[in-house]
Amino acid sequence: MSDSKLANDQTRSLVRDTGTPGPRVLVFWDGGSASHRLDPGATVVIGRGDDSDVQVLDTSVSRRHVEVKLGPPLTVRDLGSAHGTVVRGARLGTNATATLGYGETVQVGGAILVVQPGPEGVPDEAAPSAGATAAPMAQVRQLVHLVAPTGLSVLLLGETGVGKEVTAAAIHRESRRSGGPFVRVNCAALTESLLESELFGHERGAFTGAHTQKEGLLEAAHGGTMFLDEVGELTLALQSKLLRVLEDGEVRRVGATRGRSVDVRFVAATNRELPAYVQTGSFRSDLYFRLNGMTLRIPPLRERLTELPALVATLLPAAFARAQVPAHPLAQDVLDRLMRYVWPGNVRELRNVLERAVVLAGGGPIRQEHLVFEDLPSSPSMPAPAAPLTSPPPAHPFAPPPNDLGRSEGEQLPQQIERLERARIEQALLQTGGNQTLAAQLLGITRRQLISRLETYGLPRPRKK
Repeated sequence: MSDSKLANDQTRSLVRDTGTPGPRVLVFWDGGSASHRLDPGATVVIGRGDDSDVQVLDTSVSRRHVEVKLGPPLTVRDLGSAHGTVVRGARLGTNATATLGYGETVQVGGAILVVQPGPEGVPDEAAPSAGATAAPMAQVRQLVHLVAPTGLSVLLLGETGVGKEVTAAAIHRESRRSGGPFVRVNCAALTESLLESELFGHERGAFTGAHTQKEGLLEAAHGGTMFLDEVGELTLALQSKLLRVLEDGEVRRVGATRGRSVDVRFVAATNRELPAYVQTGSFRSDLYFRLNGMTLRIPPLRERLTELPALVATLLPAAFARAQVPAHPLAQDVLDRLMRYVWPGNVRELRNVLERAVVLAGGGPIRQEHLVFEDLPSSPSMPAPAAPLTSPPPAHPFAPPPNDLGRSEGEQLPQQIERLERARIEQALLQTGGNQTLAAQLLGITRRQLISRLETYGLPRPRKK
């Protein structure tokens, strides 16, 4: 390909992938992106030339610029490029090799390269290197900046309340579709039939009560971004219909005989481990790979406590404004108490704690006694406050959640959180006399999510008293 033709073609978005599980190398440049699967021991060449395994349509990239090898260890080697290869701020010499961690960014001329692990997660020997010092959310923001201008679908993973919707909105805001609509749908909030009608719309007379035609949310998102929150809750039937939209760009309303063309970019989010759902057959593998153009794992708040003061500085003024009371600075002992908490509800829980504290303070300064973290009485099921952290444990948006953060008596943190959640559910049901709808509202989740958790924990569904 000539450089003149390349310059004319630079704005074309190039996405190459095998559609199969496994680590992938992704390259982003102005106007396009490319990806390629990495097989163990194989070498992948990235460059501008037609003979490269990953062709980058950017004139700043040499015809054979770098090669990436999936070891262990994961390495990158400069092939004598004209505009250089930069790893962790240092330029590689010709034929020099550097080890990489999954999710670390590498500057390849004017393009950016990153290696994403497969569904099985990050191998121990390929964890981010000691030189990667960026804060977890700083890494997420950097990857958002890279992926937003492309046409890739994005899958956001993370616990409830970590900020997946905020991240999805940021992707839309920085994309070339920012002038179009940003449409959000919670896949766990509606029954299958209602969700199908909301997503795809319906024709008049399609079912009882369908007195008029209705445009679905997928049509409403035309030219913009569709955010599918809690996508892991979709039934297999709806997964099949959504897959057709992704593959054909066509929506068929309920009761219609012909489809309608739509142009929508998909961002999906879940707190579930979708690869496990794929293995059990409860989530379609083909839909998973269509949604997973790139995965961003948003770390929980307990892994980024150094960012908590900045979050408080953002959330607290809004809490004072909503309560219509004078704003007061937060005392250091109150902030220290916030830093010692484990935050099972993440940023959403932090917002609730601050708003509750503002109300309890009655217009005065917030003190430690105004911090109410849970509505449960003190009991063995409550986790002990986390020890203060001067620096959070290493985390990465691509890395799977840690299995052990060194909690007391050998109990893993996920087990503590599950135990706490179970106790909160039992307490909410007790307070509401077994009314599942009211209990769900008290917990801040949907009734469907509450029923799902009852089944997960083997708790009987109570009758209303």
